[in-house]
This record gives sequence, structure tokens and C-alpha cells, in this order.
Amino acid sequence: MIYGALLVSLLACSGSTSETETTTETPQQSVLNQVDLERTWVFKSADSAWRGTFEGDPGWSSLFNRDYEGAIGGASGAGDVRMQAEFAAIYRQATLMHAHATQHIYDTDRQEEDGTDTLYLRGVSRTILGEYDDAKSDFGLLQSENLQTYATQWSPIIESKGWNPEIVLEGHFVNVPPLTDSAKDKFRVETVPHFSIDTTVEGVQAGVTDGTELWVRSRWHEAMAKQMATSVTMDPRWVDVFMGPWLTPMEMSFATEQSKSILNELKPDSLDESWLFLSRNLVAEDVLFLYALHFAEKPLGVVSEWSNKSVLATILSNCLVDAKLDVPKVLDAAGNLELEVLEAMKASQGKEEPFYPLFADFAEQSVLIAGVALAEKLGQREDSGRLRLNARDLALQNSKDALFLTGFAAWDVQNRYPLRAQDMVHKYSGDFPAFKVAGHPLGTLQIRLGRSAGVPGAAN
Repeated sequence: MIYGALLVSLLACSGSTSETETTTETPQQSVLNQVDLERTWVFKSADSAWRGTFEGDPGWSSLFNRDYEGAIGGASGAGDVRMQAEFAAIYRQATLMHAHATQHIYDTDRQEEDGTDTLYLRGVSRTILGEYDDAKSDFGLLQSENLQTYATQWSPIIESKGWNPEIVLEGHFVNVPPLTDSAKDKFRVETVPHFSIDTTVEGVQAGVTDGTELWVRSRWHEAMAKQMATSVTMDPRWVDVFMGPWLTPMEMSFATEQSKSILNELKPDSLDESWLFLSRNLVAEDVLFLYALHFAEKPLGVVSEWSNKSVLATILSNCLVDAKLDVPKVLDAAGNLELEVLEAMKASQGKEEPFYPLFADFAEQSVLIAGVALAEKLGQREDSGRLRLNARDLALQNSKDALFLTGFAAWDVQNRYPLRAQDMVHKYSGDFPAFKVAGHPLGTLQIRLGRSAGVPGAAN
């Protein structure tokens, strides 16, 4: 059974009141009508028959307890596909975190001891971040024959101004498991740092890590997800939809073009409900809405288009003021939805179960995380940061989402603030051992920021 004595004793909140914002006290209308509320997986979970398809499964029990290593090892069927996609997206964001940190280290925070070997690392990062001309310039200045060889595989991306599936990037320090129908195959834990580069100080070298290795892991999990999707008669394009909001900049051109046909052809009713259970999406339409939003040129138009289909689009459409997302409204909507779902769960069963509040918290998190996505698309970066902090601080232990938190870490590092990212890497090092690959440049960046400014960067 998913819930039990251990789960009931969880802490109610993890954040500090200094960072978490309070919502207003003004009465509001219901966030959702009853029909839409009853469509959500959170409401459905109150029904023992619906929930029974997940209870007792070791994969789902592990995911509920946020044991990701146990979740991917114990998953089966469509849940197997889901967990492979989760790991793929998490490692994609770790790739981005590594790229941002490395870019800062060898550009803005470059030091006198940094030699030409660092241009390989910066070139890889710039390619991932879509800065193709600068990456080409970096690779062209390399003097090490070994690093010139490593850089060669990035040339097709640079020349075509973006990655596509025909371009295969290979790692140099990781053994990639074979693609099988089993999720039990694992990457062997690698040694960090990966290799050493020359500095301008004679006889002195510096240990570094290559972000390519994180990309390779992510792509392997993505390939596993698509292969497993086919074996359980699930459209593998759902993996692309799941991955869409978490891709790196170098993938955006191909993924944007691909999204057009996917949105025209993929139907919400083809999504297995195991892709919603314990997730940041409340109904299948939410998955497609957030995918469409990520590639939208006119995000408000996407919100309007999906507001009569997606629960999250409906809620966010009511949080707009003068074409901007109003953060207090989002916070109110998220908190009120949690309460409404909880009351509806009780009413539907005529009783209250200890796990109801734990599941209802997922509804609040879903609204906050969707608000982050919309704020980013509207260019409200500071508001995005406020919502990220609230989502992190208000989450219960079971609704702490490793993918969201890894994305938050990448966002932080882009803003030259590695402290929270370092904490996150440490927290999840057991579930995602390769996080130490990203952790290495995070540590270097923190040291350099301390040297140059005495302050670890700006944080929201």
C-alpha cells in the first residue's frame, strides 16, 4: 500500500517563511468547477478501485516516497516508460546546469591561470546553449590534439545551427549500457574529475568534467523510454511531449518544428493515466498544454486556446492581469485548489484518509510549476523566480519533484547563483550519481564568485 504509518508522519512544509509568500485573505470563487475537478488524477485517487492499479507496485511506492532509484528499478509497464522519461529530463537539466556553470567559469569569471584547453569545455557549453559562432571560435583555437578530436563531434551541430536526432554525440568517460527491454541496466559510476587540462602555470593541471557525459545519459534514458513505449503499445511521441519543456537550447529548433505535427496528431485520450499519477500534470490535456506553451510564439494565445481543455490553462487564464501573470493570484489559486480537491475527495468517499492531504498537495504544486512556465514565456523572469521559491518551499516531502528542482538549479546557475544548486546536487546524489559531474563546475564557480565579488551572485 502506498500510504502507511511512515507516510502519515511526514513534515508538513520544508521552506522558511522568509522566502515563502503568503496569499491574500479575500474570498474567491471556486478555482475549478466540479466537472473539471473530478477529471484530475488527484481527485480520482480517493477512489480505492482507481488507486488500486498503483498500490502495491514497488515502483509507484518508491516514487511516492521520492526514492527515484527504487522507482526506476521497480517500475513496470507504462510506469517504466514514465520513469525512463523522468530520468532523461532530469539529466537533460543537469546537462544545462553544467553548461551554465562552465560558461560562467571560463567567460565572465575567467582567471589568469585558464589556458587554451578550457576553450574545449567552453565550446561544448556554448554549443549546448545555442551560441554556435562563439563555440566554433573556441574549438578553432584548441591546441591539444586530444581535445580537438573530442570537439569534432560537435561540429555538425554548430554548422547546422542546432541538434537533430541524426547527430549522435558519444561520451568519452562513461560506458553506455545496451538498449534492452529492461530498466535494470545501469550506468557504472564514473570517476570525477574526468580528465585534467593544462593551465598557464607551468607543470600545473586542473581536473575538470565534460558535460557531454550528462547528455549521453539523458539520451540513453530517452531512447529507453521510447523503446519501452512501443513494447507497451504507447505512442512514443508522448516521450517527446514529456521532454519538450526540459530540452536544452541547442534542441529548440528541431523540437519546435516537431511540435507542430505532434500537437496536430496526438490526442489526450491516448495517454496512459500512469503518466499523470504522482505527476505535475492533473489531466492529460495539461501535458499537451505545457508542451504547446513551451514552443509558443504567442503564449497568451496558447493559454486561451487550451483554457477550455486543460485544467492548468483554465486556472492560469484566471490569473492574468493586463496580459501579465499575477503572482498573488497564482499563489491563491494554487492554495485554494489544494483545499477544494481535498474537500471533494472527502465528500466523494464520505470519509477522510490520512493520505488525502498528501495527494492534494500535488494539485497546489501543479499550479505553481505551471505558473513558472508561463511566467518564463511572458518574460517575467523575476516572477518566475518567486513562483519557483514558493513551489520549492510549499512542497510536502512526497510532492518534492526532482525534475522541477533540477530545473530550478539550472535556472539558478544561469543567474550565477550556485548555492541552491549545490545543495540539490548533494540531496539527490544517491538517486542520480552522475550529478557529481555537474557538481564539479558548480564548486569551481562558487570559489571564483567568492574571489571576485565576495557575494555568491544574485538570488530571488
